[in-house]
Amino acid sequence: MSVPSGQHILVVEDEEATRSLITTYLEQFGYRLTIADSAAQFRRVIQRGSFDLVLMDRRLPDGDGLDLARELRQVSNAGIIFVTAVGGEIESVLGLEIGADDYIVKPIALRELVARVRSTLRRVQATPSRSDERRARLGPWTVDFGRRLVLDSEDTELTLTRGEYDLLAALVEAKGRPLNRDYLLELVSDRAEAVTDRSIDTLISRLRKKLGPGADGQPLIVTERGIGYRARLVG
Repeated sequence: MSVPSGQHILVVEDEEATRSLITTYLEQFGYRLTIADSAAQFRRVIQRGSFDLVLMDRRLPDGDGLDLARELRQVSNAGIIFVTAVGGEIESVLGLEIGADDYIVKPIALRELVARVRSTLRRVQATPSRSDERRARLGPWTVDFGRRLVLDSEDTELTLTRGEYDLLAALVEAKGRPLNRDYLLELVSDRAEAVTDRSIDTLISRLRKKLGPGADGQPLIVTERGIGYRARLVG
């Protein structure tokens, strides 16, 4: 399969054998690859260039990949996939909550890794870049697409998970048009956890609670029976 020109992946991995395995395999699919074997090298590399995706180990000789992912998420919308021996539900949830797109526990199945890389890169391409200065209103809230933030009238950030933000941004960008459930499922299906119709309902329910009602007392996100959901662009 051909790869869009310029897709650049940073592999942060201190184990030489694993690093070589990943990079050699991904190179066959046409990706540009850069490697970093420590937290210090990661920080140097990030300062020099931009990346579409970062494959991040958790246990590095001079730091934890979680901390590096937090740093990266402050300045970049690049995709982040943890590829690590640190397993367990709590650990994967921690990774996803700080903004990672996926969490893969070693040993690595290379064909699955490529599938997850492709899926995450599709999402990254559909996400507005940080240079995007577009904003939109949703009731009392302002959605800042470039910074991936939702702000109140005093510019205080509303705390959202990555999945919640992705759904909200898609609904707001639809400008009042309903989005069907299949589309919303595809939007969040690049994640490590299983995604079902019920997952979408749960995300929407959490969003409604966090956003509160519009000035008319009605929810800002409404259900369109037989279709999906839409945002009510009201005050």
